[in-house]
Amino acid sequence: MFRRRRKEAADQDLDSVASFPKPELVGIADDDDLYEFFTPAGERIYLHDFRCTDISFRPRECELVITFESPGDDEPGSVEPSADDLTVVITFEQARLLHWEDEGDGPRPLPAEWPWGVRGQVNGMGLNSDGTVGLDLMNVGLVFSTTRATYEFR
Repeated sequence: MFRRRRKEAADQDLDSVASFPKPELVGIADDDDLYEFFTPAGERIYLHDFRCTDISFRPRECELVITFESPGDDEPGSVEPSADDLTVVITFEQARLLHWEDEGDGPRPLPAEWPWGVRGQVNGMGLNSDGTVGLDLMNVGLVFSTTRATYEFR
């Protein structure tokens, strides 16, 4: 019973917020977007070509940190990085998680028949019309608000 009242209160709270301001983007050009952008070295990045390897929410700092890695070798257990491997870490400040959706009934291993390269595949990431950010992976969907997105390239 408590969970239902808590969820209803959260739904009412979200309904009262019409839109969120567009977040400031740091580390990429102002005219870039969240999904396709240039590195400071001038390399064009399409997140669709990357895998999401980590999503961490830090509630005390209100930070959401999402890590994307270039596919490199598509086989599990590969430990030899190539010179072309790139990691993109995006830190979202003042993040507020609004929606998280997993395929299925909660955490579980992905089906064995899914190719290794598909796990964490980025289908899309961008600003929604209400100013929220949406991240769509092969088996996870995420919607959140943020005030600032800082891009780091490793």
